[in-house]
Amino acid sequence: MDPFTLVVVGGLAVLVLAFWLIGRYYPGSGLEQLGLRSARELTERREELEPRVQSELRELREQRSEH
Repeated sequence: MDPFTLVVVGGLAVLVLAFWLIGRYYPGSGLEQLGLRSARELTERREELEPRVQSELRELREQRSEH
């Protein structure tokens, strides 16, 4: 096999391995690194806020009906 081909294939293998190891062992998730939240976190947050939003809407309706 051509030495150039060996160097290129070996270099690509090292790069793939390096990125895989970084992704595997770096703490946190990619979403955290980008400042984003997972769908599960968004759903949990929405469920936490829902009762408060409903009570605020109820209060606003009551205020509007009084006027």
